[in-house]
Amino acid sequence: MTKAIIFTDMAGYSGFGRAAGAYRIASEFRSRGEDIKVIDCFCSLSIEQIKNIILERLTPETEWIGFSTTFMTNPETDLSNRISSIESKLFKAPTGLSQEQEWDLVDWCKSLRLQVLFGGWNSTSTKIHPDVKVIDGPCEDKFFNDFNFTNSKIIYTKDDYIQPGEDLPIEVARGCIFKCKFCHFPLNGKRLWEFVKSPQTLREEMIRNYDNFGTTGYMISDDTYNDSPEKVKKLLEMYRTLPFDLRFSTYARLDLLIRFPETQDMLYESGMRSVFFGIESFNQEAAKFIGKGMDVEKVKRGLLDFREKYPDMFIYTSMIGGLPTETMEELEQSYRFLAEEAEVSNIAFTPLSLTSGSDMSVNAERYGYIKSVDPSDPKGWIRSDGLNSKEVRDWCLEKSKKLGHPAGYVSYNRLRNLGYTDEQLAQLSWAKDKDEIAKRSATKRNEYLKNIL
Repeated sequence: MTKAIIFTDMAGYSGFGRAAGAYRIASEFRSRGEDIKVIDCFCSLSIEQIKNIILERLTPETEWIGFSTTFMTNPETDLSNRISSIESKLFKAPTGLSQEQEWDLVDWCKSLRLQVLFGGWNSTSTKIHPDVKVIDGPCEDKFFNDFNFTNSKIIYTKDDYIQPGEDLPIEVARGCIFKCKFCHFPLNGKRLWEFVKSPQTLREEMIRNYDNFGTTGYMISDDTYNDSPEKVKKLLEMYRTLPFDLRFSTYARLDLLIRFPETQDMLYESGMRSVFFGIESFNQEAAKFIGKGMDVEKVKRGLLDFREKYPDMFIYTSMIGGLPTETMEELEQSYRFLAEEAEVSNIAFTPLSLTSGSDMSVNAERYGYIKSVDPSDPKGWIRSDGLNSKEVRDWCLEKSKKLGHPAGYVSYNRLRNLGYTDEQLAQLSWAKDKDEIAKRSATKRNEYLKNIL
């Protein structure tokens, strides 16, 4: 008796790895004894295959069909803008539906008396069919009045076709105790230990996955894993009781690692092998302005020391172009330091966005920015000293083409799922190995698709 069917995808990054959202919603229903089917690799399905999947799993009790939009790339999200992955280009897999096909699919679902839901971070389109119900962002509390994140788990079933030893996503916490001026994610500024799962809850989820699938690696979802030394210590104590050696990737703050050096060995012993540092700027005034005021030379030294201490750690960094007072020359210096001195695995240079709803977005003029009035460039801006978003965007794009290693900290787990060892990952070059990565990704997706079609 299937209550609902949710379509999602793992496209958008190198490799093979689940996105947590659809499975998290399904798990909340599953924990209450209801059957929810999750269909992954949505981007690889034609409209005929989508309809067949629905018909094969449809029961008289089925109430709705859901589509995750997080993996879709166009801010005006609709099914015609499904992401085009590199393996799709190589193997000519379908990656989109026309607007006509999309509306036909919604009407077809409606003819079966099924409600259609779009949910995720990109569910803001005005082009979506008028009968579609849109749920933006985390949505368990939209379905359940008694939802409690701190004791929730992701519950995978045999119908999810988890592969043996597959690295999986796991949520440790939601929200961030910080409130950077450029950021507008939900639950920013939360209190310490708020929306954090207990070590026992996490242990139960990890043991279940280990027993059922042999999983020992995780993509940890936590905006700031190291937001307190106490939290790092408590989780390590739990990890020591696991019957396997844990490996994981996560977000962390570099300045906190430097401020609390005792946490560095704890994180390494915990199993952290891939980490994403949102450094954002090495301009002291800009860094202080956004809420990262540690002396930038201390930050640089700390990164070099961390890199030397843990040479097998995959380190990914993010930088923002166009912050107040920072020049293009300083951005170039930051690039050279990260790429040539620190030799980090990859650097994400992103132009400043003033359309996110952050404090800087809402009060752009107060911070010295004029937003674009050009409809062809809705995300554009001009800074008071004349620097403009196009100049910054072009520079960021040009730098991204020079970065050799597959981008993104989640690529660590996704590439591990393709059979690469840590030693092999360290030698990967996107220019040299992208075809092989794409082939392995396509093979994994096809293995999954054989099970659901």
